[in-house]
Amino acid sequence: MRPFADNQLMKSIDRHPWLAITLLLVSLFILHLSTISHQSYFTDEVEELHYAQGDFWKSVFMPDSMPPLFTLSLRSWLAVFGENVEGRWLSASFGMVSTFAIFVFIWRSSTAWVGLVTAALFAFNPLQLYYAQLIRGYAFMTCVSVFCIGFFLLALRTSKPRYFVAFTAFSVLGMYVHYYFAMIPIAIFVAWLSSRRWEQFPRLVACYVAIFVFTCPVLVFLIGDFQFQHNLRDPRPMSLSAVVYTYFSYFSGYALGPSQRELQYISTVTAIRFAVPWLLAVAAIALPLAVRGIGALKRNAMAALILSVLTVPLILIGTAGLLSGITYNVRFVAWFAFPLSVLFGFAFIQDNDRKLPRWVIACGVGLFGIFAIANFNRLFNSRYQFEDTRAAAKHLLAYRSEGEPVYVVSDYMLQPLAHYFSDYSSGGSEDLLELPQPGTRSRIIRDAESFAEAMSVVASKSHEKLSWLVYSRPFHGDPKGLILDEFIKRGATLEHRFAGIDIYRIPIKP
Repeated sequence: MRPFADNQLMKSIDRHPWLAITLLLVSLFILHLSTISHQSYFTDEVEELHYAQGDFWKSVFMPDSMPPLFTLSLRSWLAVFGENVEGRWLSASFGMVSTFAIFVFIWRSSTAWVGLVTAALFAFNPLQLYYAQLIRGYAFMTCVSVFCIGFFLLALRTSKPRYFVAFTAFSVLGMYVHYYFAMIPIAIFVAWLSSRRWEQFPRLVACYVAIFVFTCPVLVFLIGDFQFQHNLRDPRPMSLSAVVYTYFSYFSGYALGPSQRELQYISTVTAIRFAVPWLLAVAAIALPLAVRGIGALKRNAMAALILSVLTVPLILIGTAGLLSGITYNVRFVAWFAFPLSVLFGFAFIQDNDRKLPRWVIACGVGLFGIFAIANFNRLFNSRYQFEDTRAAAKHLLAYRSEGEPVYVVSDYMLQPLAHYFSDYSSGGSEDLLELPQPGTRSRIIRDAESFAEAMSVVASKSHEKLSWLVYSRPFHGDPKGLILDEFIKRGATLEHRFAGIDIYRIPIKP
């Protein structure tokens, strides 16, 4: 019978926990091995690589949205394994370490079976996998958050000093990975207040004083990074739709419903229409599991902590963004993949050794099914893929003659395209010309002035030569289609279409 088989599987995993987690980690490694290099780098990854491979002090003080610890870690990674090794493996390694740590922490709090389910929910979570295959610090931040929250959970349950020390150490480390990591110790303190374990108060005060003292040096980087982010683009503050999209992202990984890039230019109504079928499917599966999971967490004295770290940081980050003018982004709370996995993982706990309800098993299968669709779309559906600058660079190098200018719209595309030009050609990328003006950042062609700037660059570089246009999704640099319309009027024809990129051949001087 099925219930008997389920019980036997759980007991088998509880008897052989290390074999179970080893098989999970091997599966995750194989997934990374087969997919991690499938997509081109996008601009943030190329910039991160550029600084990590360049001057040391520039990599430390480059303007960014986070302190320099990830960039320095990437420098060390490349120094050890060589610059030809896929840089994304650093983030993938953080993801695999997180998976193992989650298994151990939850095993300590429940059973090996629940630990394995929770670790699997995290390992194959689409948003977690997205950032675990990205050369940015968000997988690092998630990894540190797992240890920070996990050690605090052990400290809360046992009051042992070594767990308070470990919680403090990882809280300090996290502050050197990302500024918004500060929201995690705050959320943890809120959860501790609800526990009413007043005898722990002196130790907790010592922890937070140490966290404050040892993270003060982060202020050296915060001022410059804040100014950089504030001036980078027009702020988009937190909203109700952003909150819904945030939690939905953990099931979609930006690859169900509207894509992350489509949200830049479609209306809210259209975005909702695209998302509703998937939202309903996710709600039908996730809500019953969440209710059952909260009940199990309450019985294990974990509900307050998990719910606090799933809500308080979002409120605080939204408020901080509203007051500071910094645009809210889901990546600031990418580490939510951990507490969400705990919430759903505890839905699979057995009550008094009774059989696991069949609806729980069905919801679990449905959840992993949604994960599989989202992960497939992210890699193989052009609607959700990164712009394929690698293929575009190979095409241009194969069909373009030396000296023919290549106009790129916009700076978002220029860096990754130049990166692959340098990889595949000794001639470099000096003929790549960003529109509307080479050397500018985050500028788009939105009015007559910027359009005139762009056309003056074209007029000065063409000189009766055949030329090329690399045109990405319009919102990146040409939301009104001004440049594209002008080139088409002057004879440009579509040469080839890649994921997120169109290449046009311009046969005459515009």
